[in-house]
Formats: sequence, structure tokens, C-alpha cells
Amino acid sequence: MPQAPQTDNFADDASSTDAAKTDTAKTDATLNAAVTDTTALTTATTRWHAELYGVAPVFLAHAPATWSVIGEHVDHAGGVVVMSLAGQRAAVSVSPREDHKFVVHFRRDSLADARSTGEPASEEDSTTVEEIATLFSQQQPDVDDSGKPTTPPLPRGGLAHRLGGIVWMMMQRQLLSRDTSGMNITVVSAITPNSGLGEYAAIDSALALALQSDAPDVDEAPLRARLAEVCAQAGELFSSTVTLRARYSAALRGAGAGTGSNAGSSTGSKAGSGAGAQVSVLDYADGSLTKAVHPVSRELAAFAVTVPQVISTNDDTSHGDTNAGNTTPRDDSETTAATGQSDEIRTRNRFVDSARQAFGAQSLRLLPDAPARVTQWLSAVHQVHGTDGVPELHESRTWLDFHAAETERAQRFAHAIRSQRARDIWPLLRDSQQALQDDYTLDASMELAQLCQVRGAIGARAAAAGTSRAVIAYVDKKKAENFAHDLVADGLVVTRLIPGDIAQLG
Repeated sequence: MPQAPQTDNFADDASSTDAAKTDTAKTDATLNAAVTDTTALTTATTRWHAELYGVAPVFLAHAPATWSVIGEHVDHAGGVVVMSLAGQRAAVSVSPREDHKFVVHFRRDSLADARSTGEPASEEDSTTVEEIATLFSQQQPDVDDSGKPTTPPLPRGGLAHRLGGIVWMMMQRQLLSRDTSGMNITVVSAITPNSGLGEYAAIDSALALALQSDAPDVDEAPLRARLAEVCAQAGELFSSTVTLRARYSAALRGAGAGTGSNAGSSTGSKAGSGAGAQVSVLDYADGSLTKAVHPVSRELAAFAVTVPQVISTNDDTSHGDTNAGNTTPRDDSETTAATGQSDEIRTRNRFVDSARQAFGAQSLRLLPDAPARVTQWLSAVHQVHGTDGVPELHESRTWLDFHAAETERAQRFAHAIRSQRARDIWPLLRDSQQALQDDYTLDASMELAQLCQVRGAIGARAAAAGTSRAVIAYVDKKKAENFAHDLVADGLVVTRLIPGDIAQLG
């Protein structure tokens, strides 16, 4: 296995050599753009909105791609997640309409999208306020005639339902007027699709932030935390693809590259302070968001590597169809061409939420002896209500044990980077990758991760196990250019990951 750089210093060095900067420029010039030109992005979004609807947008915001470092499957269990922002971004513009419809136009301007046709992929989708209300009511819990709690059907909404659902939830939370009668929504994404970079979380975050443009506290932590919660809940209720809460928290109020404001972080630096890039460490046992120095540094580069897939912009994944000949637009790039495990992940999350509610606990991590007690509770459920719609005892215990082990790995990872112990992170990432595949039984793109290591990566971990055929690979920066070009020659889509900044108004 390639050796890690011989340093324990993560901190980025402002005096990096010109040669290193040149290497980065060369790599990015031949791959997907690592950093989005936000001025060009917002200008394109505004112009396209006016062309589509004949009016200028009233609200405009843009938000970053996100990538999971470790821990992304343990948030529902009260675990720890380490998230990073990336330099690619998506922009959303909005104008009101009076016919109670949500009309969405979406296009991608990324290189990976344009390879086949030479033109950005785009699509239109729409829904109504009434339809969103109906979908909302279908997701409410209930009990059957025997008194057994019923599980709502897994949501099957498309892009318009997902974004319309955010508007609906903001109306219910009094973040928008209940007199809101519809919206024109235009989305332009420069985020590499199907690469586990949270493209749709960025779109959701940008929409929610744009709709709060007039709020005096739009850059304050409490409001942005509420917006992150709204986005996550809307995704759970309306989108056919599973969402990750940590992406929203990171995108809206997390730790960034140190070049812009980091609203909502209790340890945030002032804009323009020159602080180095950082990651967000989210602890779902107490809801805290703290920072740690970013592992990507003067010695280390990171890449998202994915297998090319059919590009789509909507999300009718109800049957898990991944046929390469099917060009029906879909929603979340984390799930569109993956393994069909999005429903399975959502079912596991629902089980964890049910167990937490049964014990009246804020999170299972705060419940003493949780694995044994939850297993006993589930056994009682089997005896009273049967096994339909609930996991087997051995399945649930395996999930709970994974949650505990992965949370410990994420805690140790955060401690290692805070303690400047770079060498300690690689065994943790390796063990996490193996556990995702073996213990949590998700498709962790093992062959792709192994290929990355053959090509020179120090470590490689699934970008979004179970929902994306992509990995995040870490490479000695001296070898980054050769690594990237070798993988491109292998026919893979490669995106350089540069730490980015949080969501901002346009």
C-alpha cells in the first residue's frame, strides 16, 4: 500500500511552493473543475430564469458540494459524522407565481454531464401545493385496527416534490407565509453528479437559504440550523432518495475553507481571517457542530472517483431501475445509478427512530446498554405484532453494533486530526470502509477503492456507501497529477476536492 506523507501536520501552509500550485492547476485543468466560479454560476442562473419565466428572480443563493469523511450512516443513532465542504457549487433562483404550482427547471453545467452530448443536461418538473399537502399527509404515522403502529410508505417524489416540500415545510414552520401560492424555481449545478458529493443537498440548502434572503438573521446560527432541519425533514417526507442530515448542517453552517464566513459555527473564524480549511464534526448525541483542521493539506490531495453513469435530473427511483438505457430523469445523484439500497438505508433509519421513540431517548447513543435493550424490545414487538415490517433480531443487532463501532471510529478520527496525528487516520478509514461492506452490508465500491489504492492512493473510502458508485481517495500531493490522469485513462470520472465555503446568498 502507498505510504502516507511523512508528516503529522495537517495545517495548510500559506507558503506552499509555486511548483505545488502549478501541479494543482495542471490537474484541475484536465479534470472536472474543482472550484466553481460563483459569479459565473449565479449570472447563468439569473439569466436562464429570466429566459424561462420572463421575469427576473426575486431570490438567489448558492451552496457547496459536501463529502463525507467518516460516520455518515450513524446520525440517526446519535453518532458522530465528519463532513467537508467542497469547492463545487449549485445555485437556485426563485420568483413567485399565483397558480399554486411549483415549477422547477434544472440543468447541470459540469464536465461529466456534457461528455456525451456536448450540451448541459436539463429538465423540467412540476407539482402543486395540493399534491405536496397530500404527500405530507401520507407520511404521517398511524395505527391499524389491532393497535399496531403502521409504517408510512416510502416516499416516491421527484425533484419538484422535493423542492416543493421544502417550501411546504418552511410554511408549516412559519419561515414563509402560509399565503405562498407557488414558485418558479431555477437550478444550475456545477457539482459532478453521481459522485457522492451531495448535489441535491446543495440544491436543497440553496433554495432554503434563498427563501430567507430578507431575514435579518439569515447569517446567524439558529436560523441556519432550522433551515438544515427543514431540508432534512423535507427529504425524508417527500424525496424518493434517502437524505443525510449532516450534509445540510455542513452546507448551511459548517466549517469551510477559511476564505468566507462560517455562519453558525460556535468556533467559527471571521471572514477573511486567513484561517486554514476545516471540517465539521457533528455529534448527534447533543446536536453540536464543532470544527477540526482539515486532513487535506499541503501534503495531501483528495479526489472523488466514480464510474460514468447515465446522467439524470429527476428522481423516480421507485423501482431501483439502473438500466443504462433508461434516460428517465431522476433526483439525487447519490442514488440515481447506484445499487438500489436507498430504500434499505431509509428502512434502517426508521427502525432506529422507532426504537429511540419507544425508549423516550433523545438518541440511542444516550440509552445505556442500547444494543441489548433494543434487542429485547424488538423481541417483544415480534411476539405481540409479528415480524412483518420489522427487522430480524440478528439484523438489528448487527446494525446497532455497527453504529457503535462507526461512532467510535469517527470520534477517534476527529481526535486524531485535532491532535495533528495524521498517520492515525488511515487505519480508521480502512476499517470504516471494510465495515460498511461486511458489517453494514452496503455496497461500498470495494473494487473501485482497491483500484484507487493500486493507482497510488494512501486511503480510499466509499463516498456514499449503498447509494453511489464512488469513492473518496486521498493521495500524496506529489503524486496527485499522475493518480488523477491514470484514473481518467481508466475511463473514470475524477473530481479534485478542494475545501469550499458554506451556502451564501447570491
